[in-house]
Amino acid sequence: MTDTSEKFLTMMLEGYKNNLEGVTQYIDSTTEQLAQASESREEMLGHIDELKTLLGIEEESEEESEEESEATAEA
Repeated sequence: MTDTSEKFLTMMLEGYKNNLEGVTQYIDSTTEQLAQASESREEMLGHIDELKTLLGIEEESEEESEEESEATAEA
């Protein structure tokens, strides 16, 4: 292997290593954000259920929800 080829390949290797580090950090950060968002969603769902119970609101069936959505879309 020529000296020029080795230098070029070494530069490529360093570039891949640096990019891998950035991608790994992105994945870790995104995973953490997703976990936090999922936790927040679960809390919100719990609050919604609690409020519905306090207000005496019964859960709509999926069929009724779909019919209301279709009616709204047609209007």
